Amino acid sequence: MRYAFIERNRRYWPVSVLCELLGVSPSGYHQRKQRTVSTDRPDRGRLSDDALLAHIKAIHAGVKGEYGWPRMWKELLARGVRVGKERVRKLMALHGIRARHKRKYIAGPVRFLVCRGHETITEITSYDRCNRDQEEQEPEGAEAVPR
Repeated sequence: MRYAFIERNRRYWPVSVLCELLGVSPSGYHQRKQRTVSTDRPDRGRLSDDALLAHIKAIHAGVKGEYGWPRMWKELLARGVRVGKERVRKLMALHGIRARHKRKYIAGPVRFLVCRGHETITEITSYDRCNRDQEEQEPEGAEAVPR
């Protein structure tokens, strides 16, 4: 009731004088005014979680699962969807949407080594095979010398 009276008479008297007369603070009046203005109009800028999740799943499928939450958030901003990064991170974690990890490079079997005693490059798949080839070439009476 007090704030309505201030609102009706603020054209004729300063807000500070009306607030002092009614025993309310001017900051309280302005905060109340902000709250009523924001509840009058719907929150047009906020997407529902379901709509945002649909955007995230579409992007995730489009990039074949390569984006984590930071790149997903940047992609959403690039497409014009205004959303916070924490919200994207939490939604992705909640629904199990994760970036696919790139495979770590692991060297395969060694190929094209020069074995001791061989003058040409031979294709081998393990060091044991190279040693076996050398043992077969040594004369029968010679002892195996550790190297």
